[in-house]
Amino acid sequence: MRIYLAGKMSGLSLEEMNEWRMRAEIRLQEAGFRILNPVDVEIDEKSSDREIVANNKAMIRGSDIILAEFDYEEPSFGTICEVIYANSLGIPVISWGRYPIRSPWVREHIVRHFDELEDAADYLIRSWNF
Repeated sequence: MRIYLAGKMSGLSLEEMNEWRMRAEIRLQEAGFRILNPVDVEIDEKSSDREIVANNKAMIRGSDIILAEFDYEEPSFGTICEVIYANSLGIPVISWGRYPIRSPWVREHIVRHFDELEDAADYLIRSWNF
């Protein structure tokens, strides 16, 4: 089963983008999941918005489930778009983050939300590892 790691990237350093993703990747790979991490894609200052979005959409289409991070007070517009796009394709979205998701549009597209990454990972291992 392949899991796409959706989450904030804009305005973050490479280390900040990858911190939670690396923790999730280690835990979920040990349980047998394959991880699709958009940070691993070679994107640079020459990459167009269209290229970035097309690549993320391709990774989402190649996923079985999405793990979405909402751990910043101001949610990422890109993450919101990824969640809604995945849901429109019938790909379930599990999310995590300490800040409440205020928009019913976002909440409606999420199967289950957890405050902590570890709890979301445990849920994926218990309930979606088939």
